[in-house]
Formats: sequence, C-alpha cells, structure tokens
Amino acid sequence: MGKRVIFLTIQIFLLFSVQVFAQDTLTTAEMRKDLAYLKNLILTTHPQPFTYISNQQFELAFQKAELEVEQKLTPLDFSAVLSELTGKLKDTHFRIIFNEAFQEYLKNGGYYLDINIKILSDKMFLVKGGENLIEKGSEILEINGNSSKEIIDRLSKLSLTEGNVSATRTRIVESFFKMFYPMVYPIDSLNNVKFRTFPSGSVKEIFLPSQKLDEATQKETHKKQNKKFPYELKFWNNGAIAQLIIRSFSEGRDKDFKKFIKKSFVTFQLRNTRALIIDLRNNGGGSQQRMNCLFSYIGGEEQILANTILKQSELSRRLFRKRFLYCGSLIAPIIERGTGEGQQTRGAIKTKIGELDTAYFNNPARYKKDLIFKGKTYVLANGLTGSASALFSAAIQQKGLGKVIGEECMTTVDGTFGMSLKDELPESKLPLVISIMRFNLNNDFKYSPEPFQPHFLVEEKIEDLVVDKDTQLEFALDLIRKK
Repeated sequence: MGKRVIFLTIQIFLLFSVQVFAQDTLTTAEMRKDLAYLKNLILTTHPQPFTYISNQQFELAFQKAELEVEQKLTPLDFSAVLSELTGKLKDTHFRIIFNEAFQEYLKNGGYYLDINIKILSDKMFLVKGGENLIEKGSEILEINGNSSKEIIDRLSKLSLTEGNVSATRTRIVESFFKMFYPMVYPIDSLNNVKFRTFPSGSVKEIFLPSQKLDEATQKETHKKQNKKFPYELKFWNNGAIAQLIIRSFSEGRDKDFKKFIKKSFVTFQLRNTRALIIDLRNNGGGSQQRMNCLFSYIGGEEQILANTILKQSELSRRLFRKRFLYCGSLIAPIIERGTGEGQQTRGAIKTKIGELDTAYFNNPARYKKDLIFKGKTYVLANGLTGSASALFSAAIQQKGLGKVIGEECMTTVDGTFGMSLKDELPESKLPLVISIMRFNLNNDFKYSPEPFQPHFLVEEKIEDLVVDKDTQLEFALDLIRKK
C-alpha cells in the first residue's frame, strides 16, 4: 500500500497502455499455460491465499477454469474466465486487468452499451446515457431478454470484493458495466431494452443502439479532460461544517497533498469549524503515508494499523526492487525512515524467499499538535472506499474518533490485503496485479470475512439520483445540524 502502488479505483483500469494482441483468439494450450502460471503465482506470492477459500475450493476453481478453456477464446472471453477465478480469493488487490482486452475487442468492431447504471436493492437503474431513449431513473427490467437480476448475478462473478463485502461487488459492477457486459453477453447493433419509467411506473420497451470505438474514444477523452482534482474542500453554515473530499490517496505529489491537508486544518481553526465530514467515497486507496498524515490531524497518531504480514517470493522481490529503480535497499528505507512504509520497505527487501514476516507499527508519530481537529468528525464511505481509505474509515470507528456514514467499504472487520505489484501472463500477455501483504487492524491475527459496517447504513435513493441530490451527504448534514 505504498505511495507508488496501484489500488482499486475506477482509474486503475485506465493506467495501462493499450497494446495490439497478436491474434484474435487464444488456443487451449496457451490458456492452460497461463492458468498454470497464475496458480503458481498465487501459491508463491500471495501472503495468505486460503484466508477466504479452502484448498479444495481453490483446486475446484482452477479445474472449472481449465474446462472453460477447452475451446478457443478471445482475450476478452479469457479475461472473464480469469476474473471469475481470481475473484474467488476475495482479495481486491490480486486481479486481472482487462482494459487492454476490452480495447482490443472494440478495435475489432465490438459493441458496448453506452449506459451508466446504479444498482439499488438488487435492482438496476439508469442514471445516464441510453441515447435519451430511456428516462433517467428508470428501472432496467430486461436487456435482450435477460432479466436485470440475472445480469447482475452474472456480472458479479467478474467483480471483486474483500472478504464478504457485498457492496464492493455491486459498485464495481456499476463502474465497469460497459466492459463487463460484453464479457458475458453478445451484443449486436441494436438491443431490446425493457424498463419501468420513474416516477410514473409505466413499462416500456425500445431498441437501444450499441456504440463502437469512435464514440468510446471520444467519451474517454472527454472524461479525462473533465477529471476532477484529487482533493477538495467545501463549507456550510458559514464555515461551521466542512466537507473534506479526498478522491485518492495516490494521485498527485506527496508534498501537494500534505500542504493541502495542513492548509485545510489551519482553515478549520480560522473559520471555527465544529463538524468535519471526510468524504472517502470512491477513494480506492493509495499511500499509507498520506492516510496517516490525514489521520494525525484527527487522532494525533501517525501509525494506525496494527501490523502487516509480508510474503516474499522471487517475483515479489524483483518487482519490489524495480519499484525503487533497484536502489530500494539503500534509498527507500532512508527516505521513509520512521514511517510504517519504511518498515514495510525494509521487510520486503530483507525477507527470505518463501517466508512470511510481520512488521509492527511502533514508531513515534510526527504531527502538529496545535492543529488537531477538536470538533466532531464524520466519514462518508461506500463500496469503492478501498485499501488505505477503508482502513482509515475502520480506524476512525475502532478508536472512537468519529462516525462512519454510508455503506460497507472495501475491508473486513480485521483488515485487507495490499501492496499490489504488476505482472503479466506469459502467453496472453494479459496484465495483472498481485498482492504480497496483508494489512491487519488488530494483533490477534483473526481473519473474519465479515465486512466492516458503518455506524449509519445509508443507501442512495433513486429519487435523489434523478435530481442529483447526494443522499449520504444530506444525511450527514442533517445529523450534524440536529445536534
């Protein structure tokens, strides 16, 4: 979970450059080699592969995958097989990156559905797109004869989660619906869509045109041009209530982040802010140092995690050293001396191949005591609040430093896996990331799959989405104003 590590965020699937695959389909022999490589990779690099799955379930999952590759598959089809397979680990940091395969599918003339969806109470709603043929807020009942429930269930198998966090699977299906859907269902130029309009409730049926690469490229360019700044500050009630939005703990430069955080807490004192809402929704994580920096202004502590467990392998050591340009053993521990990441760096470099090592965070904190926030703290979290931001949310709750509002975030009650490193499968060249660490919230080394629960479970409402009202933020503001 270091500052250069890639975490599960929406942006993560867009960080890899698109390459042209040498062939349209993969042979059974090629895919079997990739499966064998993946199996060995999991067994040799994952810190604890059988935390949420038994050895028997693991073997059965690979046997199922081997049967599915008995025929030639496109890279996108094979990505679907691999995504379902790695999802069995219930580790959001060990996964196939299928963006390249999807882009190749589009280059070869493949279609996609240009709709953004929201899944609420196991129902699918349209929140954007649909060629203006479908009213915003409409419940999607069927697509090409397949019920929305069946679609959600099938696409969920391609999704990821940490332990048994159901909200994460749902939010990932929403975020990657345009990629997930063609991985499971064939798409033609026209698609029969049945939906129930909001709020009238009338049932309609239309033919929705599919989209191709040109439109996808244009929309992606537009999305990048309108990319939001990674952090933002808003005020209500003449400064008495503040909303600190942290969209990522990894984007931008460390010094800019720390400068922004310090300036924000100085502003809170100047404006006599009494309630702080830290908005970590859709924040997939990032630098542990940045997380600790923010935490120190709330609780006066820099180190908030109990320990980390590292699994060392030839691959993880090579990839870890590469992250520091082969100077990690000399430079990184010095630069990060006195931090949890410094301990991780030293441990990752010195641990022997095949061994597990535990690092405890016991270094003294460094923070500005005069800037520690004295008011009430609230954290907004959802199923895409992952890794560092999920651990932050859980620590705030466990230490009694504030209230968490929203839904299950991407961690169990005991912690999460992390420290993702990049690799690729030898035959298909599909990229993937692997986790080599376990981040624990306690020192009893229990591994319950149960999700971390917020103090206030607040599900978004379709009537609010239609008018762009933020259900969870409004709940927090109402809660604060009533006190």
